[in-house]
Amino acid sequence: MLEQLNEIEKKAMDALNAVQDPVSLDAWRVAHVGRSSPLMQVFAGLGKLSKEERPGVGAAAKPQYKKGGTQKVGKWTCDVYEISLNNQRTGELCTVSPQALGFTAADFEVSRKLADFMRSILPQGADAMFQVGGADVGFSGVPVRSISTVFGRETITEMTDVSRQEVADALFTVPSGFTKEAFGGIGGLGGGRGAPPR
Repeated sequence: MLEQLNEIEKKAMDALNAVQDPVSLDAWRVAHVGRSSPLMQVFAGLGKLSKEERPGVGAAAKPQYKKGGTQKVGKWTCDVYEISLNNQRTGELCTVSPQALGFTAADFEVSRKLADFMRSILPQGADAMFQVGGADVGFSGVPVRSISTVFGRETITEMTDVSRQEVADALFTVPSGFTKEAFGGIGGLGGGRGAPPR
C-alpha cells in the first residue's frame, strides 16, 4: 500500500507541475484528490487492511516531530520542530507555551476535543487541524508558525497576534426551525447516502 501511495503522489506531483491556470488546477484537484481519485480509493480501502498491515501503514501516515533550536516568530521566541512523514521532511512547526500567549492549557480544550473528533471520523485529516501539542501528538506548545510542503508547494501559516475575548452564548444557539440531520459524507470526501457523484 505504501508503494501505491508513493506512486499516486508521484503522478499527482507530475500533473501539478503542468498546471498553468485555475481551470487546469480544478481539473487536477478533481482527478487527484476528488471522491473518485486513486487517493480516495486507497483511503476507502484502509478499513480492509489486515491486523498485521495496519501498524505499518498507520506509522507511515503519522507525522514525526524532531525538536531543534529556537526562533523568533513575531514577538515570541518559539521552539522549532522539524516535521517528517515516512522519513521525508514535510515541514516545520514553531510553538510557544500557552502562558506566553496569556492563556492556560485549559483554554485550548475545545480545539483538542475538535481534533480528537476529526481524528475519529477522518484520521488522515486530523493533523491539519489547529491543536495544542502534548505527548500524544509529538510536540508541545501552541503553534505560532507552521510551514508545510504538500506536493512540492510550501504553505506558511503564522500567528501575528492573540487576544482573549468574550463570546456571547447566543452565537452558538441553533436557530429556530433548524433540525438535526444525519451526517452523510465527510467534507466532500465521503460520498455518504444521497451524496452527489463526482
